[in-house]
Amino acid sequence: MTYRLSIYPMIRISPAVSLFLIGLLSASSGQAHQPSDPISLPSHSDSKRQSPNPTVHYEMDITVHPDRHAMEGRQRLTYTNTSPDTLSRVFYHLYFNAFQPHSMMAERNRELPDPDPRTAPRIFNLGPDETGYHRIESLTQDGNTVSHRIFDTVMEVTLAQPLPPGGQAVFDMTFASQIPLQTRRSGRDSREGIDYSMTQWYPKLAQYDARGWHADPYVGREFYAPFGTFDVRITLPSEYIVGATGTLRNPDEVGHGYVSDSLNMDIPAAQTDSLTWHFFAENVHDFAWSADPDYIHDVLETEAGYTIHLLYQPDVAEVWQTLHEAAPKIMAFFEERYGPYLYPQMTIAQGGDGGMEYPMITLVTGRRSPPSLHGVTAHEVAHMWFYGMIGSNEADHAWMDEGFTNYATREALAHLRGQPRPSHAGALAGVLNMKRLGLFEPLNTPSDWFDTNVAYGVSSYSGGAMMLDMLGYVISDSLRDRFLLEYHRRFAFRHAGPHDVEHVAEQVSGIRLDWYFQQFGDVNWELDYAVQRFRQTRDGTAWRTTMTLKRLGRAVMPIDLQITLEDGSVQWVHIPLGIMQGHKPVPEDWIVAAPWAWTSPEYALEVMLPVRPRSAEIDPYVRTPESDRLNNTTARPIEISFLKPPSPNMRRYNYGWRPLVQVSQFWGLGAGVQYRGAYPLTGKERKGMVKIWPQVLFSGGNEPDVSYFLADHEPSNLRALNGIDYDFSNSEEYLKGYMIKWSARAQKQLGVDQNDLWVSFSDPDDLLLPRSRRLTVGVNGRFLTSDRARTRYTSSLHLQDMLSVYWHLEGASDWYRYALFVETGVEDDGPYTANRMSMDLAVGMPIGPFTGSVRLFFGGGEPDVLSPDKRFRFGGVSIEDQWNDAAYRTVEGLFEEPFRDAPWVAFGAPGPVAYMRQTEPYAHSEHIHHDQDTDAHAHRNGDSDIHPDEENIPFSVTEMTAFSARLLTPRLQGPALLRPLRLELFMGIGHVGDLNEEERDERRKRTLMDAGIGVRYDLNRLRGFDRWVRQSDFLSDLVLVARFPLWANDYEYADSDAPFAFRWLLGVQLDRLPWD
Repeated sequence: MTYRLSIYPMIRISPAVSLFLIGLLSASSGQAHQPSDPISLPSHSDSKRQSPNPTVHYEMDITVHPDRHAMEGRQRLTYTNTSPDTLSRVFYHLYFNAFQPHSMMAERNRELPDPDPRTAPRIFNLGPDETGYHRIESLTQDGNTVSHRIFDTVMEVTLAQPLPPGGQAVFDMTFASQIPLQTRRSGRDSREGIDYSMTQWYPKLAQYDARGWHADPYVGREFYAPFGTFDVRITLPSEYIVGATGTLRNPDEVGHGYVSDSLNMDIPAAQTDSLTWHFFAENVHDFAWSADPDYIHDVLETEAGYTIHLLYQPDVAEVWQTLHEAAPKIMAFFEERYGPYLYPQMTIAQGGDGGMEYPMITLVTGRRSPPSLHGVTAHEVAHMWFYGMIGSNEADHAWMDEGFTNYATREALAHLRGQPRPSHAGALAGVLNMKRLGLFEPLNTPSDWFDTNVAYGVSSYSGGAMMLDMLGYVISDSLRDRFLLEYHRRFAFRHAGPHDVEHVAEQVSGIRLDWYFQQFGDVNWELDYAVQRFRQTRDGTAWRTTMTLKRLGRAVMPIDLQITLEDGSVQWVHIPLGIMQGHKPVPEDWIVAAPWAWTSPEYALEVMLPVRPRSAEIDPYVRTPESDRLNNTTARPIEISFLKPPSPNMRRYNYGWRPLVQVSQFWGLGAGVQYRGAYPLTGKERKGMVKIWPQVLFSGGNEPDVSYFLADHEPSNLRALNGIDYDFSNSEEYLKGYMIKWSARAQKQLGVDQNDLWVSFSDPDDLLLPRSRRLTVGVNGRFLTSDRARTRYTSSLHLQDMLSVYWHLEGASDWYRYALFVETGVEDDGPYTANRMSMDLAVGMPIGPFTGSVRLFFGGGEPDVLSPDKRFRFGGVSIEDQWNDAAYRTVEGLFEEPFRDAPWVAFGAPGPVAYMRQTEPYAHSEHIHHDQDTDAHAHRNGDSDIHPDEENIPFSVTEMTAFSARLLTPRLQGPALLRPLRLELFMGIGHVGDLNEEERDERRKRTLMDAGIGVRYDLNRLRGFDRWVRQSDFLSDLVLVARFPLWANDYEYADSDAPFAFRWLLGVQLDRLPWD
């Protein structure tokens, strides 16, 4: 393929480059007897055939006034009634009326749980000079004035004379419009600085078909209109360069790169203040244009005879010039696969708000990487086949356009990169995930009537691609490809509906397909097949293999079954459905079994095989939306990987495992393994860990020596089994009205047994909103298994044997978070309780490039007896929460007395942080006393009983009120290692509520305050680090923090000589806010 390159207004460059097309990959399959053979089809050589008689003929003459963003227009519309009905009224679309703060489009985006971010909130804030509108100044039918009525974006016109079948009417209109600030698709001054993206810009006649008028208001989705011709004149200031639907009729008058002489030089534009651009288009159902004075205009001439125009701004020139090679290849691929391109030109222009297709022109945003630009170009150009030439009804059946286009895009990009034909399993995964979350809606839902934007996107894009790819599974890929060519041949320049797709596919394949399109287009049924009772017995020289297949869901499909034999070879078995009244062509070595009646939930299969079978699997190439593939195979559906997190494999339950090493003062050197498993289709997750402490295990629990921590008269209770740690958890999420997630966990970490069981409930609508709300109810039990654990965690970390029940309500959005927590419980045969509650509210706000936040916290526990490990701490979290964090637990194990020796704290709650490492008692005395003569140890029921040394409890209280304010800098730009870094200013105030004046040390202030600076480093944002984060409890959500509280009001308690002093703390952030 050769092309001519014209660049304007830059100096012309005219290279001639030869491009060789790569041979197309296509699926092949051998032929087998079918009960019903496909019909023979004509060739596709008639590539420039004529369309049926046009329904509409537009003549428009408009003038744009950029200084006031106004447009004046005259329109003459000749309309032919091709229906069998007599029409007494017609309808027009007035799309610009949508761009008002209280239009139907605006109101819909107010009500949707997931509004389009390109539309909302921008549309709500449009000022008087930014809105859009059409004002109809006059309208006549065949010279007679007609009345009209406008509601939102639809104008109803009562005809002066009814229009009979085959009749023709001429409507003359004058109108004045204000061009809206570009909000969705159309308008002026796009976010990338394109002056005019003129789509849905003129009063447009609605479509009338066998179902009547399709006068849909412009709520947000796409379009359906009659085919016809457009003769359009656009007058603009002369500096503008325009790209549009159709061909330019006056290139000599406008220049701007649209015409060249034999020396390949531009003919300059006329030296006038304004230019009129005259475009003409046939066999189209819409007309769009874009204009900008800074456009560079490239022209590519193809061997197929059509021209490709590229229009883009200078700042994206380097990336857009990669389309010189990519765009012709993409279009040639589409011609080979889906039928000839029947238009004379294709314009790819920078503009709009993403990517949007119109006949012979597409507008795409330009500031992209080359892969992104190629991807959006392939997608929008593919629309020329499934929207432009085949006029499907996007308003009612978006999957026929977006889904087929999504399928074609993936195929084209694989071809462009020289890759094999791609899998479309990603489309299946999108559909199945939406079904699991209860958000999926049938494909044939009218586009504007989907409950959510995400449901529209998945059903129309992923669902439609799935439908087309899966059609290849049902009728064979080769016949599916043949169907696409025949579909184009029959319906180019015509409108096609779902039944037309079904009819053409049936004729091409010879298979009945109404059941297929009804199941996957009109309803939301589950598809789930299972292999059961797989047996094999020797029968002479062969193996008689029997199995039972069971349909567990309501949907039905033919079955491709792969049987793997002991020698590694495979035998394929195809089981058609009886309702298909035929079967797809299959290779000669396949076995075609008897049809399966859809009324039977089970199917018995028996085949004779030359080698003993090892396993059988349904649909191993993932072509169908099975809700659970773990039951599709007789083999163990498990995949294990080393040093990798679980991958989203729909065919296997995926486990990733890695080794573990840990060092502890009280346990020595430990080693073990950890695994994580997940299956994406069911929301199931499993985690496990086993760790051995050899020094403890093989010394009978006596080493490392901890006897110096025990009172002389205490019998030791040091067990060898303390040398084995474990952690096993299982969780699952499913929809039962609410999103319900449950988790069960049994663990023993460093001698502490802890078991958790909790269930959470959340609103599935929150999945689509920038918020989350969750109620969690759980039970927790903890038991210190031996004196090794008790000496370590009761005397230094103050953990207690405890059984408790808790209730947690939390909610968050991008800029706020709240949490309510209530817990009650008792120590096992001891004085302490877990009775406490807390309330936490945080609010964030952008302040220029910075992020500001304030946070208020109240915590209260049962006075005197709230367990020390559950008490509240200014600026931090409870000791229990520290222990439960893998990162903190690992680091504290390196120190004999972590609160005294470790320069490591756990940041969390609001309040001053300057006092977090203080262990000096805040009050004169505590309410629970122990006999100090026994070194804080006593005997209870004949067993060693070790109580916390409350003189060494880190500063904590049973009642506190705390406040913090913080200002975070943006994340740093530059080298990848610096991007996780943020700086902060902070201040904290904390009020102690559980001391009276007599109990309080007279030296201490009841209200503590501090202020300072800090540094945060979020390892989760480190490029390339995510694979380690996703498989490690230690690294998960790990944020390293250094804080310097340079001022403290109770400076003596902060171990300083003055309020202003250099103080520092290092640690981890255990309680993160949404904007962190």
